[in-house]
Amino acid sequence: MSGATIVTSVLHGLIVSAGLVSCGMIGYSLGLTAVVADISSLASDHRPPRQRESKMPIARHSGTMRWSKTPDNWERMTFGDLRDYYECRAHARDQTKTLPTLEDWMFLKRQYRELVDARPVILNSPVMPTEGYSFGADDAVAPPPYYADRSEGKGRGLFASRLIRKGELVHDGPRSNVMFPDAMAFRRLVVSLPRKTACDITEWAWTQRLPTGGRMNVFVDLNIAALMNSSDEPSIAPRNSADTRMYAMRDIKEGEEIVYDYSVYSTNWSAVGLG
Repeated sequence: MSGATIVTSVLHGLIVSAGLVSCGMIGYSLGLTAVVADISSLASDHRPPRQRESKMPIARHSGTMRWSKTPDNWERMTFGDLRDYYECRAHARDQTKTLPTLEDWMFLKRQYRELVDARPVILNSPVMPTEGYSFGADDAVAPPPYYADRSEGKGRGLFASRLIRKGELVHDGPRSNVMFPDAMAFRRLVVSLPRKTACDITEWAWTQRLPTGGRMNVFVDLNIAALMNSSDEPSIAPRNSADTRMYAMRDIKEGEEIVYDYSVYSTNWSAVGLG
């Protein structure tokens, strides 16, 4: 082999080696960047909600482009605007609505915890939301005396799971309700939901004055208690308009639908900043 050929081979080897080292360094750099990004993402995901930079809602896809994104100017929407945007009148007339699944209820709880407040006891109830909530004594793990099913002409409803005697506590609101501290919190939750779930929340929500201070707030149940229908001839009622504990007004037979009168609580969306 000539001297020129030897020199050429050596130079070629050096160039290839340098290329391999360069590629290795680039690969290492990219790999390190990916690892750092993953760690940063995990750290961000596991920060407590109150330490996050913002609580901007992110809507789930629900079949259409219109409802798969957060609506424009959602921060100023009234209660009526939200209902109109999601076309909730059509949803309310739909008598074929299915009962919410356990996954549906747990998703609602997660959204409330992340976007509104992580403290309400209902969020950690040992009773599945498809059965209600922990009912009775403070250490109870039994559901309330009703179950969810189809209601003739009303869609979904609640029915007595046993004979309920007059005067008996049927629904323990303080152990079931969640409250929204302001109008923005309510909007934030609603626009984070798929269309039908957003409509459900606006149908289930009500306004009520607190027992102390007289302030009007928005409340909702995040379990089957939300499916209770209204009637001019209620079978249960609270003792006053500031209470969310409801008692049997008469004996209620097993299998009979449990209803109360929605008008017992004042509906005033303007008073809570949603008018």
